[in-house]
Parts: sequence; structure tokens; C-alpha cells
Amino acid sequence: MWTRDQIFCWFACLMMCLTVTGCERLHKAGIPGMESFIDFGTHERQEEQYRHRYQSQRDHQAIRWLLANRVEQGMTLAGVNRIFGEQGEREFDDQKFKIGSTYRATDIAYRWGPDATGRTVYLLFRDGQLVNFDPNEFRD
Repeated sequence: MWTRDQIFCWFACLMMCLTVTGCERLHKAGIPGMESFIDFGTHERQEEQYRHRYQSQRDHQAIRWLLANRVEQGMTLAGVNRIFGEQGEREFDDQKFKIGSTYRATDIAYRWGPDATGRTVYLLFRDGQLVNFDPNEFRD
């Protein structure tokens, strides 16, 4: 039976190995369970790269990637703002989105853009959460 001190030392050694060698090397060496660490870092780096491309170049493909891969149904406005790296602007003329749709009169629209192609993204929020959002609509 392992003592608490032995478990702590083993865990500390493992964390040091991960820090020094990197998760990808451990995964390639055949240590199972490292995939989630690798994927997490990869997705975070990709998000940062696409956010930078959108902010600096207004790249249309970058905002589509963020919408398809990082924005999720039920996110808060603050969460979506963090993904895009900028504040959405309140769209007061939002009745055009609500006629004949599943949106409610009390839903609030925000916009981001335009991107380099002149397109603007409109997202609607209900009770502070993103509604009727399907990331598949932004996948190529």
C-alpha cells in the first residue's frame, strides 16, 4: 500500500516529467492518457491563432473557424466576446431575425464584424445565453 507521501512524490515526478519533456513526447513514447493534454493545448493554440488572424486581418475563414470550433450553444455574451477577442455590438434593429423564426421578441442580438469580405455575424442571446446556435452551419 502506498503512503500519501509516496503518491505525492510520484505525482510531483510525473508533473516534472511533463513539464520538462512535454506531453507529446510522452504520448509518442507510449504512455497512455496523454492525448487529452495534447488536444487541449492544440485547440487553445489554434483558437489563439485564429482569434489573432480575425482581429488583425479580419480574416473571414478565421471567424468561421472560431464559430465552428469554439463557440457553443448556451455560451454567455462574455464567453463569445472572449472567443472573438472583442466586444459584440448590440444590434437594436433585430426584428428582422425574429420574424417567422424560433427567436423570441425578448431575445437580444449582438453583431461582430464586418470581416474582410464585408460579412457580419449576428448572434442572439436569451436570458444571457446564446440561443439557436449550430456550429455545423459554419463548417466547410
